[in-house]
Amino acid sequence: MLTYQLQRRVFRIADGAAWEFPNDVEIEFWFEPQEPFGTRHGYSRTVLRGVKATMLYNANNGFCSARSERPLDPVDVCVQYDNATHLIRGNKLYVRGRCETAEELNNVIYSIHGLIPPMLNVFLLDSPFITVVQGKVGETAFRWEFAETRFELETTSNDRQEEVLLKALSLHGSGLGADSHRLRAALGYFYKACRLIAAGNGPWEFMSETILNLTKSLEILFDVPSNETSQGEGGSRDRIRNGLKCVGVEANLIEEIFIPITILRNEFDVGHGRLALNSIDDLQLIYGLLAKAETEFRRLLRQIVTGVSEGLFTLQPYTLKVEATYSGPMQGVIEALRAKAVGVKN
Repeated sequence: MLTYQLQRRVFRIADGAAWEFPNDVEIEFWFEPQEPFGTRHGYSRTVLRGVKATMLYNANNGFCSARSERPLDPVDVCVQYDNATHLIRGNKLYVRGRCETAEELNNVIYSIHGLIPPMLNVFLLDSPFITVVQGKVGETAFRWEFAETRFELETTSNDRQEEVLLKALSLHGSGLGADSHRLRAALGYFYKACRLIAAGNGPWEFMSETILNLTKSLEILFDVPSNETSQGEGGSRDRIRNGLKCVGVEANLIEEIFIPITILRNEFDVGHGRLALNSIDDLQLIYGLLAKAETEFRRLLRQIVTGVSEGLFTLQPYTLKVEATYSGPMQGVIEALRAKAVGVKN
């Protein structure tokens, strides 16, 4: 479950400050959204019982929320376990106890950071997430932060921005040709992957779902044993590998970026649940691979879009079907839903 959430973290303390272990510690976790904790009077999925509330429906995106005329009072609850006091006061969780080493403190924080929000989520409709971790060891204040990060920036100009936007609009029109369903689907899956990176509480929150959509984009483009679906794992990576070669992707990128992404999808907490955790050092290597993936997938799709529009290569055609066929199990689900819908109407 936490496979893609264990980025290496460090403790930041003030210049010249020092701490000692064993020592008493206080760890502070800040939660968002704040409404269910009573520290902000805004729109959410939590309203005060017996108090008039205003509903807000955004017909542009389908989101609904509500706001009571007065907010919850800030919550204040306390429990003690594992030789530590756990206090939620407002939107902050305070954990007070004693740690023998900095490593023990780090492990306590990793555990709470990864496991407390899912537990709270079972009882709160507004899914909570942690935005800040800080605290004290003795009297020495610290912050718990990423050791490093990797990201991509793009330099541009007004002329270039208008040029690329014009190209995108033209390609959406007729530049890709009438039979571009496969390519448009791949672009859609890549778009979902990028949105998941941007929408999370940091780029790693939805990384397993991002990997899933990156793999789907490759499957739709190249893993096509039939004209219906991308079937089975046998030969799948070879078909993707050959397809990438055909559109001019260098062999080292195929083996260092694209094929490993498909392996992660099947083997490492993406398509299937996973309880085990691997070496923290190995996980950092995987995170390094994933940090490069968005850039290389975007470059690949730009190359394919340009190549198809200029007639340099073609993808296997797909005839869009109004009424798709279903697998046996899926047919059973659809028939049950149809029967229930008819019963409701009657």
